[in-house]
Amino acid sequence: MIYKLIQQVSPELLGKFTSQFGLNADQAGKAVETTKESLQGSVVSEFTKGNVDGLLSVLNKGSGAAGNTVFANMANNLTGDYVKKLGLPDGIAEQMTGFALPFILNKFTGQTGGKVDKADLTKLLGGAAMGSVKDKVGGFLKGFGK
Repeated sequence: MIYKLIQQVSPELLGKFTSQFGLNADQAGKAVETTKESLQGSVVSEFTKGNVDGLLSVLNKGSGAAGNTVFANMANNLTGDYVKKLGLPDGIAEQMTGFALPFILNKFTGQTGGKVDKADLTKLLGGAAMGSVKDKVGGFLKGFGK
């Protein structure tokens, strides 16, 4: 399910990054990869900090969780990564985040019906006891930029 979601989202992100934000194909591809890495890092960070309830709120409400601290952290990290890794101006980076983060979260929520619980999240992440949480989330987001 997750792999299919990622495959569905990537072409739409690429299209939006080129058409609305003026990136060329190479820049858009790098932006998709940056999006994947940034969100992966944010999910891992929030999970390892113990912000499971906030993370679940974001995963279950999608863009409806915009007032949530976890959502804000994810948005700030993503915007910062667009600026640092792609050299984009702050305004463009903020606009891209304003599109990409809610879009991805809403797709995820649509796929899961907004019914992810702690057990599902642990399963989704593969369980910290089975190895690095980052590696497991990497598997969750594998293929995002392909």
